[in-house]
Amino acid sequence: MEKLFQVNIESKLSRPILDQAAIKEICDVLATTNSQVAFRSIAEEQAADLAVFLLTLHHTSEELAKHASEILLALPLEKQAVVAENVVEIEMADIDEVKAITHRIIEKITEAAEKTVAFGDGKTNLISMLSDMSQENRGNLLESLEAKNEDLVTEINQTLFPFDDLTKLDGDAIGTIINYLGMPTLSVALHNVPLEVQNKFFDAMDQESADAIKSKFSELSFTEKQTASTAQKAIVDLVQRLAAKGFIKINS
Repeated sequence: MEKLFQVNIESKLSRPILDQAAIKEICDVLATTNSQVAFRSIAEEQAADLAVFLLTLHHTSEELAKHASEILLALPLEKQAVVAENVVEIEMADIDEVKAITHRIIEKITEAAEKTVAFGDGKTNLISMLSDMSQENRGNLLESLEAKNEDLVTEINQTLFPFDDLTKLDGDAIGTIINYLGMPTLSVALHNVPLEVQNKFFDAMDQESADAIKSKFSELSFTEKQTASTAQKAIVDLVQRLAAKGFIKINS
């Protein structure tokens, strides 16, 4: 199949700006510095200077070109647009000025990295801590947190216990969950999940209830189908609450 377009990413600067030692230093700094720290430290740089810096990275090596793209994308959207305009406008620049800008920005990133402790993604850290807790303690904490940030708790529950993991619960646990749910919620939540998950619920019901939910699948409106993920999240939240109270057991 003929390619619609091809971008040449191997264009070189007419004159090398950075020697191999400088290139290695920049690669090491950008590779070992937390991205949030690096991007925050240069966010206030003038758009024109950032454009020069990114162009220098882009044209120096393939590895640095990738960092250039990452830095541009990490900037606030409005700043991205202004820097992008400068990238288009700048076709040549004074070599001494380019060197000064490049080294100044790298020094700023290095200084910020030396003065900052990066703990990584906060949500990931919390989920890791929760994973080491007992189900009861985790449930109590999440219940307290839910009063302040319901969306965060829902997202954590989805990470700790994806909907498809319901297949890992025993029949008694599934039966307990069903007792708390109505047919509309079950119909919406189950209509688009793997057969294995559906059968886990159907096996815990009487035949009449299972057949009623199956027939409901074909009757769901477009709007109801669009709420499937919401219904699934509600069930996962219920599972976590029931487990925290000791009504069901989640095997780790």
